[in-house]
Amino acid sequence: MTSIDTNGSFENNLNPNEPAEFWGSSWINGDSKEGGVSIRGYEPIDGAYHLRLYNGVRDEKAYAYTLSDPIPVTSGQKYDISAFMRYTLPIGSAEFNIIEFDLDGKLISQSGRNINSGDGSGIVILI
Repeated sequence: MTSIDTNGSFENNLNPNEPAEFWGSSWINGDSKEGGVSIRGYEPIDGAYHLRLYNGVRDEKAYAYTLSDPIPVTSGQKYDISAFMRYTLPIGSAEFNIIEFDLDGKLISQSGRNINSGDGSGIVILI
């Protein structure tokens, strides 16, 4: 397996900004207010921080999204990808996706995991 660690614990926020490095694209759909993506220090899984996606208030059907910067890989190599995702609301859902593109931006594959009606315990995602 080839190892790539691009700030997996969100500890390396090199600039005093949000979200953490490598997670620069984020947005909210719907008619929500006060939502967004941010670095938080309460209840981290590992280290001192976690990345919080919050859909805000006023539109319970709104979604918060964040997209990592592209992570370069080498063709023919195998990679393990893992993450921990915790969803605490009793309704709705959360989803984690891996989306692969070629050098021309053409979609190669997409795979993901979904959590519905979370209890806060979370799941470890291995893709």
